[in-house]
Amino acid sequence: MKLKFDAFWQLCQEKLNVDDVIPNWSVSGNIRTKEFKISEIMQDSISYDSPTAENIQKVSKTQFEEVFDVWDKYKNGNITRAELRNNNNKTTYIIATIRYLENLEK
Repeated sequence: MKLKFDAFWQLCQEKLNVDDVIPNWSVSGNIRTKEFKISEIMQDSISYDSPTAENIQKVSKTQFEEVFDVWDKYKNGNITRAELRNNNNKTTYIIATIRYLENLEK
């Protein structure tokens, strides 16, 4: 994504809405959950309701930034999903949301 993170986060605040359904996506195509729904959008986090999670999954702005910073490397296969997950257990939601916004901006 060609945006800087602050511009991306602003885009999240402007384009995403509560109850938006985000289709899951991964470079490998291996996905367990087809989609999930946004349940809350705050200045410092986005929360998701997933059919495979017991509770609402809150993803912080900081967690988003960690993945956003290596997004192109992930998409190009230069960094694996496992490497992303080493420091961040919310990669499913982040990856799908970044991809969703990329597709909206095309």
